[in-house]
Amino acid sequence: LWALRKKGVGLLGNRPGPRKPIAFMEDTAVPPMHLAAYVRDLKTLLNRYDLDYAMFGHVDVGCLHVRPALNMQVPTDERLIREISDKVVELVRRYGGVMWAEHGRGFRSEYTPLFFGEELYQDLRRIKAAFDPHNRLNPGKIVTPIDREDTIVPLESPLRGQFDRQVPQEMQANYEVAFSCNGNGACFNVNPDQVMCPSYKGMRSRIHSPKGRASLLREWLRQLATHPAYKGEAQSHQPHPFPRKLWNSITKLAKHYDYSHEVYEGLHGCLSCKACASQCPIHVDIPQLKSQFLHRYHSRYLRSPRDYLMGHIEWLTQWQAKWPVIANLITHNPLSPTVLETAFRLATPPNLSAPTINAGLQQRQALPLEPEYLAKADPKNSVILVQDCFTHAYDAPLVLATYDLLTQLGFQVYVSPPLITGKPLHVLGFLDEFAAVAKQTIDILEPLQQL
Repeated sequence: LWALRKKGVGLLGNRPGPRKPIAFMEDTAVPPMHLAAYVRDLKTLLNRYDLDYAMFGHVDVGCLHVRPALNMQVPTDERLIREISDKVVELVRRYGGVMWAEHGRGFRSEYTPLFFGEELYQDLRRIKAAFDPHNRLNPGKIVTPIDREDTIVPLESPLRGQFDRQVPQEMQANYEVAFSCNGNGACFNVNPDQVMCPSYKGMRSRIHSPKGRASLLREWLRQLATHPAYKGEAQSHQPHPFPRKLWNSITKLAKHYDYSHEVYEGLHGCLSCKACASQCPIHVDIPQLKSQFLHRYHSRYLRSPRDYLMGHIEWLTQWQAKWPVIANLITHNPLSPTVLETAFRLATPPNLSAPTINAGLQQRQALPLEPEYLAKADPKNSVILVQDCFTHAYDAPLVLATYDLLTQLGFQVYVSPPLITGKPLHVLGFLDEFAAVAKQTIDILEPLQQL
């Protein structure tokens, strides 16, 4: 129950539709004896605007968390930030409370004199001047130094919606989860017993968190749509011709600035483990966004040899499994580790175990997926064991143990040949090739599903 309470904000952010909960009046507090009356009046105020919202908080201290759902890409909803905030301030003061109880005070700094009084407010400015005379620490937040003319951060500070609305709706739809990220910070998780974002755990840099990567992608899309250097590319996925891509890659090596290089570096550490897709309350799927980005990035810049090797590793593994003795000799000799590390940044793969699996299945008289055998199958008592090429090639005992378990449970087991899934292609952004492979695999699996 405690964990559910802590995840409440994130879960609310996962509501469907373009309007999402916005934290602009989200931690008001009034004396607890006035809380019931305050809640009644606050609900009346918000209902007047026909807004969806949820309320929860700390009743013992009269603190209330409320995030009305707004679409900050729509100017009319953006203007409600000021209108509703002013009315909530008036309501809170009527009940002897404050506009902020826990956090987010800096972006509501202009209300500070109303709650502290002018005399104490000027004292706060003197304290600011004593400890931060040049206004460098959170400039414009809470107060400014008394002897400077710096201004307070306004309530209508640059809002994310003002940037997001510069991205065409079609592009937003293609990268929807990047725009859904509400910054709840569940990905800033360093607990070794939880799966959320191992790359953030290792790097401890917010750039390398799902939240950071989603922010990088949103800015990249905004620049695609607005920056003159990308003119004509916002809606186009057509790759550049080879000479142009070669020239782009040369200028990249010469440190030619392109914001997409920053996005590439931010995504490069992603392990594509999909932890964010399940553990984030908003289900921000960074591996999917990474694939889409790499597909587009490499339409402009050349790929490394490693990308081509790893993207097509399933075909290479299938070939190795057919001639395992030769393949083991090629990969396990004094020269191979140096070549693999230098040319492809790869470690030496394990020995192939394909001969073991072929002999083991033959010894067990495993039935292949052929019409003459399937015609005699009992649909209620039969199982098709679908192999992927990696398990088939490198982990034969697992396949054989699975076969034995299913047999002992009383099933008639049919063994498929190893299938190519296209997963490495997807991870590295070879999306056109992945689509073709996925269709081929579906064409194989769909008939089996009907058996």
